[in-house]
Amino acid sequence: MAEAVFLAHLLVIAEEADRRRRCLEVKTIRDSTNPFHLPDAQFVKAFSLSKDGVRYLCDSLKDRLQRQRRSGVPVETQVLAALRFFTIGKYQRNVGNDSLISVSQSTMSRAIRVVARGIYEVLAREWIKFPQTTEERATVMERFEETFEMRRVLGCLDTCHIAITKPAEHDEGYKNGNGFTSLNVQVVVSSDLQFLSVNSRYPGSVHKSFIWQYSLIKEEMKRLWDSGETSWLIGNSDYPLEPWLLTPVAEATEGSPEWRFNNSLEHSRKCVKNALYHLLNTFKCIGEGKMLHYKPVDAAIIVVACVVLHNLRLHHGLVDVACDDDRAEYEEVSKVNENPQEMESGERVDEAEKVRSMLIQNYWDD
Repeated sequence: MAEAVFLAHLLVIAEEADRRRRCLEVKTIRDSTNPFHLPDAQFVKAFSLSKDGVRYLCDSLKDRLQRQRRSGVPVETQVLAALRFFTIGKYQRNVGNDSLISVSQSTMSRAIRVVARGIYEVLAREWIKFPQTTEERATVMERFEETFEMRRVLGCLDTCHIAITKPAEHDEGYKNGNGFTSLNVQVVVSSDLQFLSVNSRYPGSVHKSFIWQYSLIKEEMKRLWDSGETSWLIGNSDYPLEPWLLTPVAEATEGSPEWRFNNSLEHSRKCVKNALYHLLNTFKCIGEGKMLHYKPVDAAIIVVACVVLHNLRLHHGLVDVACDDDRAEYEEVSKVNENPQEMESGERVDEAEKVRSMLIQNYWDD
């Protein structure tokens, strides 16, 4: 009996020694491997940001990520670990064993959580901004008109579904029209593919028109309209027509002014399709075929963090803003069916009809 206890004790000691040895090996590899020595193009491919962009992130988040012990994980390593996960979309264990980022799974898990939340709480308001002043809105509308020949348009409105693991509670509420659990994420995108707004808190079963009706962006567009400032967002036929939200004319006759108007709307919507293409293909953790294995609230934070990183990539010239037709078709591949019977009714419909008819008469009636 005593011999068995002694052997068991030796086994525990051996396992602890092995664990410490493996931790030391990981730390040695981590400390001796510097991803900043990679060529610039390879660095961007691995982490989705330039070296300057990563240094900016580290500086912005250092107060939240600073290690408390000498043996703690450096800020740069935490940021790079999270970026590597966002970029390749693999499970934490695989990322932790990555040759560029040698950290334990527990360290990787914590890095993803604290970096995503840090980006969400510290940087989201700075990098995801709906234009607040008359001058800012005028600039955004001018760029939209230069790109798409649509006057007084601030951006395009749409949603995308981000797959998440089945929640422990209220899972049916997260099941979308295609049968998988998701977040239905509302975005507004400018002509240069910048995300002006993102709302990631709604479950996948919620119709996009419902999200719009109860969004702060709708309230802002309504406020601008009622103050006498003419500006529009563009949505597809899943949205209700409103004075400040342009949508296609139903069953327009080919060749008619309404048909030409619809074509112009669809052409303009390439910006939101293209922005989502870049977002979901750059940050594969939220891309098609991937699933975020997090609670809905944590998954929503990761989505917003990725949107911030997309806008940061735009700032550093890492996004091709050309609206390519093939990329625009990506939306149709990943589209989730919306039940038309669940579409919310529009506000001030009669006024909206008059506004749209006048627009068509003035600019599309040859």
